[in-house]
Amino acid sequence: MKTTFLTIAALTIGTKAYECRTDVFSGLIPSNATLNYATYIAENGTFGDEWAAGNATYLPEGCAVGFKVPTENSSYFHVALYLPYKWNNRFMTTGNGGYGGFTNWPVIGQLSQYGFATVSTDTGHRSGHDGGRWALNNPEGIINWGWRALHSTVLIAKDIVHQYYNHPISYSYYAACSTGGRQGLKEIQEFPDDFDGALVGAPAWWMNHLSPYNAWLSNNNLPANASYHITAQQIAALAKEAMVQCDPQDGIIDNIILDPKACNFNINALSCSAAGSNASMCFNDDQLKLAKTVVRDWVHNDELIFPAYSLGADLTPILNVADKPTPLGSDWILYFLLNATSYDWSKLNESIVDLSDYIDPGNAQADQYDISAFAQKGGKLIHYHGYADGIIPTEASRVYRDRTSKAMTAAGYNIDDFYRFFYIPGMGHCSGGAYAPWYIGAAYQAKAMKNIPAGVPGYNDRYHDAVLALIAWTENGTPPDYLVGTKFEDDDGSKPVLRQRPICPYPQKATYVSGDVNLASSWTCASTNREAIPPRS
Repeated sequence: MKTTFLTIAALTIGTKAYECRTDVFSGLIPSNATLNYATYIAENGTFGDEWAAGNATYLPEGCAVGFKVPTENSSYFHVALYLPYKWNNRFMTTGNGGYGGFTNWPVIGQLSQYGFATVSTDTGHRSGHDGGRWALNNPEGIINWGWRALHSTVLIAKDIVHQYYNHPISYSYYAACSTGGRQGLKEIQEFPDDFDGALVGAPAWWMNHLSPYNAWLSNNNLPANASYHITAQQIAALAKEAMVQCDPQDGIIDNIILDPKACNFNINALSCSAAGSNASMCFNDDQLKLAKTVVRDWVHNDELIFPAYSLGADLTPILNVADKPTPLGSDWILYFLLNATSYDWSKLNESIVDLSDYIDPGNAQADQYDISAFAQKGGKLIHYHGYADGIIPTEASRVYRDRTSKAMTAAGYNIDDFYRFFYIPGMGHCSGGAYAPWYIGAAYQAKAMKNIPAGVPGYNDRYHDAVLALIAWTENGTPPDYLVGTKFEDDDGSKPVLRQRPICPYPQKATYVSGDVNLASSWTCASTNREAIPPRS
């Protein structure tokens, strides 16, 4: 079987256009916008602005441009755009994380190295991923964060790119994770012409339920002096016990739970009355009852409110609380829903979800399942989620995929023709995994690695690199029948590859066949030709 590979170098077809000067961009940005900078960057340069989450590194030679755009009632958003002098005739947008407001220069840096003209917005405020206080008394800011800033950024940036290079954009793409994943889904639902292809990771698409769920779940672990309170040590013990029980059940003992949903988990093994229990790590009866709540879906009156976190996920960010629920949920309730600075958390129950659905702050929720307009124009969506995600429950992605499949089937579409969803066993939130081959070159992932500015060293092809997989599918009609996850030693791209494994499109699963378990060629997906999985060299 002949395999065609795409490489980063093969994409570079553009040429240098205008010089990087403020007078050039003063004439290209909207008339009501304010230019913040137009800065020339030499090859392998570093750059970040005052609104950035960090610096871009290893930038190709090009021009960094930033400007401020006003919106309703004195609200605004900032735009950060990078224009490589060797342009690949393609446009790329990236997103944000959590409630954060920042120009995402680290990811701009990663994606620009493919040759994309790449853009990001701070969505109209400055905060970290966890901080939502900016939403207090700020309805226009919430709308900007919800959808308006990103969509407006795309329209403005596309126009600038076209004019700057004096050449039309061939294809427009999106790549981001978490809130960035939500933003991407929102875009293809509401504005299907914005992108030709989207790479969406761990999307926080169901915000009206996700944030209340995180608040509710962590609130169950309060107060800290309660008999049922689970300590940080016990949170770790819950994840460890899941690994002990679930890892062997998938047939390969490798510290990776391939399918947490298929695990027959006996939570009573954590009980202090169990044989051989550790007094400092075991759970008393009240704690065991809480642990059972943690591993079960949040259901009320037989209706799913939100799926539980997967077995083996590190729930420290959600459960390790002292005085109030995690800000990943409490900030939503305080500042987005109640527009208040305090709340009696003892009153928190399912009714907060009804309020969240009713208000739908900023129209941020990406819950339109009929995406016929995106499919009809030839759009392609690659969606992935780490099975060990401890910030956004993985099964929320399956809920979205299944509901979209139902809607699109009813509309006469075969969902696999334009949308593929991939579980990544052992991967945490967007990236990371102590043992799992999780790295697929997606947005945010290079930031979590050492000595990898972009792509997958030694494997710059559509199988190992999800960005190249999206390009191949969108432009050449070559669907991603599987991806290959890579685990480098110490997550360092300059060190040897420890293991690789196929990542299969749902509902297929990676299945061991024979040979070295650390080689992708020793595994298969349900309907994938095993020989087509390239072996590690």
